[in-house]
Parts: sequence; C-alpha cells; structure tokens
Amino acid sequence: MNPIHNVPIYVESHSMMIQAHEHPKFDPAHTRQLLEHINGLFAFERDFGGIDGIEQATLIQFRNPDHAGKVGSMVKRLIQLPLYFQEVRHFVPLDELQLHQRMLLAAATGYMLMGRDEVIAVLHEVPHGHIFCDTFEVNTDGVARSLAGYYADSIVRDSKPQHISKLNVTEVGKAISQAIGDLYWWSGKKQAFNHVQVERVRNTIRLLRAHENFAPDERTSSGAVIRRSFIQNGNTGSVSPILRQHTGWRRYPTSSDAWYYGCWLNPVLRETLTYAEQDVSHVICDNAEQFQQELANMAQFHGTNRSPSAMGYGEDGSTAYFDSLFFMQGAQRTARFDSGGKDGNQWTAPLFGSLSLEHPAVLALTASALTELPADAFELDKLNPRAFVPHVVRAKLTAAGYEIVVGFSDGQLAQCEVSLQTEEA
Repeated sequence: MNPIHNVPIYVESHSMMIQAHEHPKFDPAHTRQLLEHINGLFAFERDFGGIDGIEQATLIQFRNPDHAGKVGSMVKRLIQLPLYFQEVRHFVPLDELQLHQRMLLAAATGYMLMGRDEVIAVLHEVPHGHIFCDTFEVNTDGVARSLAGYYADSIVRDSKPQHISKLNVTEVGKAISQAIGDLYWWSGKKQAFNHVQVERVRNTIRLLRAHENFAPDERTSSGAVIRRSFIQNGNTGSVSPILRQHTGWRRYPTSSDAWYYGCWLNPVLRETLTYAEQDVSHVICDNAEQFQQELANMAQFHGTNRSPSAMGYGEDGSTAYFDSLFFMQGAQRTARFDSGGKDGNQWTAPLFGSLSLEHPAVLALTASALTELPADAFELDKLNPRAFVPHVVRAKLTAAGYEIVVGFSDGQLAQCEVSLQTEEA
C-alpha cells in the first residue's frame, strides 16, 4: 500500500490562517479520511483539477468551524482571480473542467483544493440565503492566506485581468495605496507572504508610479473630467481657495448641506464641486452637453424629496419654502406648476419654472393661441429631475399675465398661470 502524502490543510481561526492540526477542533480521523480521498484522486489522475501532482496541492477548510453561520453551507461556484496586474504576473486561467472538478470536491467535503501560486474565491450559500465569498491565495511555497475585500456581488468583475497601462490617475492612486498597505500588513507574516509575493508587490508599486505621470484623467459617465482631492480636518469653507480662483461660482442647495457637506457649480466654467467629509470632487466639463448631464445627475441624486429651505408659520397655517436653481438673467417671474407637499415625514418639492419678461418671444405673445417658446425664454428649476426630461414650453397672454403649458416627452403636462401683478410683501 502506498504511503499517504500529507497535503497541507489550512483553516482560518481568529482572522489568521493556521494548519488544521493546530486548531482546537482538529479531528485526526476525519483528516486521515480526507487525505486518503485526495491521494486517491491524484493516484487516478496526476493533474487533477489542473494541479500538477499531489505535492503541489494545498487544502483549505472554507466552512470555518469557528463561524457557526457557515456550517452546512452549499457551494455555488469557484472563481479564479488575477491578484496581480498583467504587467506583474500574467494571468493563466484554469479551464471550466478543472474548476468544476474542484467545485465538486469542495461541495462534497467542505475543503477547497488549490495549487501553488493561485487565488480562488468560493461562493457558498447558507440556508437563510446569504452568500459568503471567501477568497484565498496559496503562494509558491504552498502556504495559504485569506484575502479580504472580495464580495459576492462584485466577484465576477474582480475576476477580469487588469492592466496598469489602462488605469486612470484616480485608479492609479488607489492601487498604489492598496499595494503599499498590503506590503506593510503582510510583510511581517513571513510564511504567508514569501519573497516572491513581496517582490511582486514592490514591482507593482514601481510600475504604478511610473504610469502615474502618464495616466489619463478619470471621467464621469458624461465624459467630464473629475479630479479628486482630500482636505484633512476640513469643512466646506476649506474649498474657498478653489472657488476664489474664478468668478461665477454659486452654491448648489441640497437638503444635506452642512459644515461637512456642500455642492457648488459654475455655469460659466461648466464645472461643479462637491465637498463631502474631507473628500473633494471637482468635475470639469468640456462642453455644454456634459454640463447639462452633470446637472441632471445631481438633480436625480438629490431628487424632489428634499426638505424645505425655510418654513413660515402663522395663525392660518404654515408655508414651506423650497430652493430653486435658474441660470436665466434679467427680469423674470417664477412659475409654480404643482404644490408639492408632505406625506408623513417626506417632503416633495414643487416643480418651478422661470419666465423671462424681456425675451422677444415672450413680448410677442398674444391671447389668441399658445405659442412655443425658445429654450432661453423659459427655464425649469434645475434642482428638479423633471427639468432634464425633454419638453416643449408653450405660453399665451391672459388677463392677469401668462398661461404656461409644459409638455414632456413622457406624455405628462404641467400647467400654471403667471401673474404680472405686483406681489405683496
């Protein structure tokens, strides 16, 4: 009878990977049965699961005995990951049959079989529906370590090879911080992080820094450039040096405005600026279309369910006042199309518009029929997402002022009258 080859078995205990025989719940009889089974697989097929010989194999108990929630979990999938950038180590994926062989073994035993220099995530589901994503690397010496920061809902994206040459400047900065953090954290754990891994991380940092000077700008979904920075121990006043560099900046009002959060925009420069708890995001648009898309995204993000900017109270009730945002210049009159309101604790801002009283098209209106107005004669409130739904504005004279009808591309209509009578203070 051939002797049993003792494949190293690792299990996570108190956030550390240890050999199975070091764990308090170590079961020698169960371990011997497992090793006999593994030896039998390699006796029948030397390169089982893509591992070239049993001497290259490592076992990992992913159903952590210290984590009661993982007991009895059902294996859903194994996913191989490229831990390093392609310029550092070229990723060679296992084929589907090899991964399937390992998945069947994992499902039957609760142990994942890995070869040298591999990174694999196991997705396993517990009865109440939660899916765990446990990710492990086995280094060139066959020593395992557990990797944090991988999640079931993003693991497929993480499984795609990455190239340093394709990173933008923001991604480069994040990757450098990650690599330096890994080097600092893992260098003291000599067995789990050998000289090969150390050299790869150092090479990663070197290549990232070389690419940093040539990396393209990060861009938003609209194609606008976004530049990120950090102000330690800052507040909204800390961005004043940026705002003072050019005229035209104005506050973008939100319900979240505070000393730690604020938004600004500059319609002349076509730029926006957001300060959020020390993080600064400066968006620079190349054209008017990008700027409009950024405003649309901001309106959609903050939405119409925002708190009033002020409240007025009297014997006959209360009145809510909401902020609005218009770029129109000159004499104008505000139009209010709906009342908005409050449902429980949730406010809904009304839809506002602004009518230019000096525009030739407005001055030429008659009472006989509705006439379509050009875009620079009437403007919807840019804090409201409805302003960015394609629409046509028509207006006509009335005895008191103007009747305005806005027809949206989704079939909805908004209608109101704008009075020219002097409003009482």
